[in-house]
Amino acid sequence: MVARPSRGTQFLFFRILQCLASFYFARIHWPNQKPPTNAPVLLLCNHQSWWDGILIFILHQKFWKKPFYVMMLLSELTKRKFLTYLGAYSIQKNNRSVLESLNYTLKLLENPNHVLVFPQGRLESQHVAHLTFPKGIQYLVNRLPAHAEIWALSVHYSFSVHVRAHCTIYLQPITSRHPEAVDEEWNRFHQQCVELEQQKWQ
Repeated sequence: MVARPSRGTQFLFFRILQCLASFYFARIHWPNQKPPTNAPVLLLCNHQSWWDGILIFILHQKFWKKPFYVMMLLSELTKRKFLTYLGAYSIQKNNRSVLESLNYTLKLLENPNHVLVFPQGRLESQHVAHLTFPKGIQYLVNRLPAHAEIWALSVHYSFSVHVRAHCTIYLQPITSRHPEAVDEEWNRFHQQCVELEQQKWQ
């Protein structure tokens, strides 16, 4: 299932989702950094909540104002086909069509688009110490266009004295271009973010 982004639909859902986020979260700490405006960017992000993709969509609409795409499991996107109008496209694990989805991603990254991928492929705790990147990420890294960049995202949620949650989104460029080095660099960044979150409770 390919993405069919619609500016009108994106603007409408941006307003709706922004209202939902302001109701659910006491505060969202958006990243201060910003990827370059003229380069395609592969965004690699941890995944523990359905809010992850929504918040990064809001981030693009509100601050970065860049064409946004996100890879989703076919089983999930089939239930929410309207998300294709927000930039979602599908991948089906353990299926021959995986290669088509990965090549579609590379095609998107030939232009100055931002493409969000969750390497875990499933929801996991934000406190998982080490995330192992699947072969699909290795495939993308090995074939990225020369002018494309890789950026790491790490999203964290917390509750304290407030009824509503707090969210912090960390962002950092990845300088490596070898798959194993990208894995190591992303995990090192993510672990630093986990430690920063833990310090808030000390």
